[in-house]
Amino acid sequence: MLEWRKDPVTDKQLAYISEMQEYSDFPIPAFIGTTKGEASDFINRWSKVAHEKFDYDGHADNYGDRI
Repeated sequence: MLEWRKDPVTDKQLAYISEMQEYSDFPIPAFIGTTKGEASDFINRWSKVAHEKFDYDGHADNYGDRI
Protein backbone atom coordinates (compact mmCIF):
# COMPACT_ATOMS: atom_id res chain seq x y z
CA MET A 1 0.00 0.00 0.00
CA LEU A 2 1.10 3.55 -0.62
CA GLU A 3 2.37 4.94 2.68
CA TRP A 4 1.74 8.60 1.79
CA ARG A 5 -2.02 7.93 1.98
CA LYS A 6 -1.68 7.58 5.77
CA ASP A 7 0.08 10.95 6.21
CA PRO A 8 -1.94 13.81 7.71
CA VAL A 9 -4.01 15.87 5.28
CA THR A 10 -2.09 18.92 4.01
CA ASP A 11 -3.06 22.57 4.29
CA LYS A 12 -3.02 22.73 0.48
CA GLN A 13 -5.55 19.90 0.22
CA LEU A 14 -7.79 21.50 2.85
CA ALA A 15 -7.62 24.86 1.05
CA TYR A 16 -8.56 23.27 -2.27
CA ILE A 17 -11.48 21.42 -0.70
CA SER A 18 -12.64 24.65 0.92
CA GLU A 19 -12.52 26.45 -2.45
CA MET A 20 -14.49 23.64 -4.09
CA GLN A 21 -17.16 23.95 -1.42
CA GLU A 22 -17.30 27.74 -1.55
CA TYR A 23 -17.36 28.32 -5.31
CA SER A 24 -19.26 25.30 -6.63
CA ASP A 25 -22.75 25.77 -8.05
CA PHE A 26 -23.50 22.33 -6.58
CA PRO A 27 -23.34 21.69 -2.81
CA ILE A 28 -20.17 19.78 -1.95
CA PRO A 29 -20.44 17.79 1.32
CA ALA A 30 -18.24 18.44 4.34
CA PHE A 31 -14.86 16.76 4.35
CA ILE A 32 -14.35 14.79 7.55
CA GLY A 33 -11.19 12.87 6.68
CA THR A 34 -7.81 13.26 8.35
CA THR A 35 -5.31 11.75 5.91
CA LYS A 36 -3.81 12.64 2.54
CA GLY A 37 -5.41 9.56 1.04
CA GLU A 38 -8.88 10.49 2.26
CA ALA A 39 -8.44 14.03 0.98
CA SER A 40 -7.17 12.75 -2.36
CA ASP A 41 -10.17 10.47 -2.72
CA PHE A 42 -12.55 13.30 -1.78
CA ILE A 43 -10.97 15.69 -4.28
CA ASN A 44 -11.08 13.06 -7.03
CA ARG A 45 -14.73 12.36 -6.25
CA TRP A 46 -15.96 15.97 -6.09
CA SER A 47 -13.62 18.08 -8.26
CA LYS A 48 -15.48 17.47 -11.53
CA VAL A 49 -18.77 18.53 -9.94
CA ALA A 50 -17.10 21.57 -8.37
CA HIS A 51 -15.81 22.75 -11.75
CA GLU A 52 -19.12 22.48 -13.57
CA LYS A 53 -21.22 25.58 -13.95
CA PHE A 54 -24.94 24.92 -13.95
CA ASP A 55 -27.34 27.06 -15.95
CA TYR A 56 -30.75 28.04 -14.62
CA ASP A 57 -32.28 24.79 -15.88
CA GLY A 58 -29.83 22.72 -13.87
CA HIS A 59 -27.79 21.62 -16.89
CA ALA A 60 -24.01 21.48 -16.61
CA ASP A 61 -22.17 23.88 -18.91
CA ASN A 62 -18.82 22.48 -17.76
CA TYR A 63 -16.89 25.74 -18.07
CA GLY A 64 -14.48 24.65 -15.35
CA ASP A 65 -13.19 28.17 -14.78
CA ARG A 66 -14.63 28.85 -11.35
CA ILE A 67 -11.77 27.40 -9.28
